[in-house]
Amino acid sequence: MSNVLVLRGFRDQGLGKALMESAEKLLRDRGVADVSLAVEKVNDDAIKLYRRLGYDIVGESVETWPEPEPDGSMLPVDHPAWLMRKEL
Repeated sequence: MSNVLVLRGFRDQGLGKALMESAEKLLRDRGVADVSLAVEKVNDDAIKLYRRLGYDIVGESVETWPEPEPDGSMLPVDHPAWLMRKEL
């Protein structure tokens, strides 16, 4: 599992698009035919980016990852997500 994000202060500069296009090129160069990803349903900006890049929603899931608690511990939290796919 890998996560990619652009920090808030660096958004709207084309970095997300550049990251995705670079990743897709690496995958194409290695013969990968399609790519899938999961994106939180509440992450409208990322969903718009992926749609612009040619990804389609193909399903849904619940992704779980640890999030920090005020005491510094990590607690697993469920996040409803769209599954998206693109043919390379």
